[in-house]
Amino acid sequence: MLLVVEVGNTNTKIGVYDGPRLLVSWRLTTRREQTADEYGVFIETLLGTRGIAPSTIRGVAISNVVPPVQQTLEWMTEKYFNVTPFTVEPASAAGMPLMIDN
Repeated sequence: MLLVVEVGNTNTKIGVYDGPRLLVSWRLTTRREQTADEYGVFIETLLGTRGIAPSTIRGVAISNVVPPVQQTLEWMTEKYFNVTPFTVEPASAAGMPLMIDN
């Protein structure tokens, strides 16, 4: 399963995908001062409320517009999920068609 984290200035959205299917999602208040352990314990607890074992998370993707939170999330994913996260950046979309109406 894939854990996705989208950090905005006001809200942080967290979701879990099993292949292309979104299983669950949550919206939290973005807190710049939150520690890696606080994120880790909180996300593990959220997963547990839906019966998702943290050990089933095989990848993490992060999209972030709040730079002070980036390193904290990277530390959290390595410590709690034993994976190096993929960070979505403008360059990540290189070669990817943007399917929007003009």
